Amino acid sequence: MPTTVQQDTDDRFNWETIITTTDDFDLLLSRFTFFDDGTTRSEAFENGQLAALTLTDLGPAGAPSDVRPWERIEITYDSDGNIEDRYELRDDGVQILKSYEAGVLRLQQQVDFGPNGTTSDARSWERIETGFDDAGVISYRLQVNDNGVQQFTEYEDGVRRTFTQIDEGPQGEVSNVKPWQSIEIQYNALGEIELRYQVNDNGIQLITEYENGVRRAYTQIDEGPLGEVSDVKSWSRIETRYDLDGVIEAKFQQNDDGTTYLTEYENGIRSFQIREDKDMAGNSTDTFDWDFIAFNYDQNGTVTSKETLYDDGDVTALLYEDGVRAFKYELDGDNSQDWVSRETIYDAAGAVVEVNTYDFNIFDQDPGF
Repeated sequence: MPTTVQQDTDDRFNWETIITTTDDFDLLLSRFTFFDDGTTRSEAFENGQLAALTLTDLGPAGAPSDVRPWERIEITYDSDGNIEDRYELRDDGVQILKSYEAGVLRLQQQVDFGPNGTTSDARSWERIETGFDDAGVISYRLQVNDNGVQQFTEYEDGVRRTFTQIDEGPQGEVSNVKPWQSIEIQYNALGEIELRYQVNDNGIQLITEYENGVRRAYTQIDEGPLGEVSDVKSWSRIETRYDLDGVIEAKFQQNDDGTTYLTEYENGIRSFQIREDKDMAGNSTDTFDWDFIAFNYDQNGTVTSKETLYDDGDVTALLYEDGVRAFKYELDGDNSQDWVSRETIYDAAGAVVEVNTYDFNIFDQDPGF
């Protein structure tokens, strides 16, 4: 096997030495190049075709020359000359391995380890694995972070369709570095977000729905992952709805005590709210001495009126001016008073200035409520 040595003694090229080995038919077997900057290039051939390539960023005494951001690159090729594998060891200890089929990238793995297997910790993650389809288009991506959080992304035709984050350590135990256990996001065929589902450590579930990338619904559920009530909040369910521009329209809240709150909005500003002492099926829970309380608000969200219907049939209506109570009208629904209706008038500071009682229903007189 003839060997040829070339040396650039006059420093006319960017290399110092090239050592070439050929077979008896003058086909290349190997070629080694030592460059002026300390990097090296080692090539292995089969039947005269490049089969393996190794690049190193080392100085003349074996110490890193550090002219490249990597220490070593190894590449192998198939019999057709297509790349099969590519391994790169970077100066910061990160390793990158790429696998190919028929020259098409199918898998890429990045590991944040040093050359001896120790964690280099140059990145905030331990490992990233990316898969590609037959055409070399990305199909999935898995990332395991140093804090134990795992992130998994799935693609269709190169478009992201799901993104899942799990707060677990490498052995599956809960790392608990985040206030949540898992987050799952779904996207449509255009890559626009459609759904976001989050389970918090305290059992609270958060569900956000989107249309054309705009938030349309947001649901909060106070239940554990198996459906049991976690009861960390004073409510069991909150549902919020938004218009086509993502502006809040309505909010419904089911409380643990059986009451429900329904709030309506105009242009994102609260305009009406009704509180009912009933469950979600409309049955009276009778937790409080009232049946419902209704509020009205002006265009600035300032309260203008409040009406309360009590279990005994009594009715109270409050009217406000600039958010300060101005009038109160009361109806004795169960005939427990010596009057049928009562009127209370307040001054600008909300203090009582006058009280009047009547033997008829002043609500029939339309007091402006």
